[in-house]
Amino acid sequence: WCAGEIYSAILLLAEDPHLKKLDWRRLLILGALPSLILSFVALFALHESPYVLAHKGKHAATRRTLARMAALNGRSKEAEEAMRSCGMLVDDIESDESDTEDDTVIGEKSEVDEDL
Repeated sequence: WCAGEIYSAILLLAEDPHLKKLDWRRLLILGALPSLILSFVALFALHESPYVLAHKGKHAATRRTLARMAALNGRSKEAEEAMRSCGMLVDDIESDESDTEDDTVIGEKSEVDEDL
């Protein structure tokens, strides 16, 4: 929050130090640039939600995302044990085929909904 306040103060002072003749359109565009840039960064840097992936029936993608998240947190072995204990981690590739199909019906409960 502080960085945004500092950025907008710098924009205002750069536009007109006396704050009398401000071009609000230019300030609006310049004020929106950081969020636009960070949105594109987030689009490529953030993982899809494991809950959403599981709800769509994409269980292999769910496991990959959870494994990546666990590795980033330095807990990959503990996460693998937890996924094995709840039956989410299967060594064969048969569930990878479910990632290509989207058979879920709106309103149908998935396995994740039942666990919550």
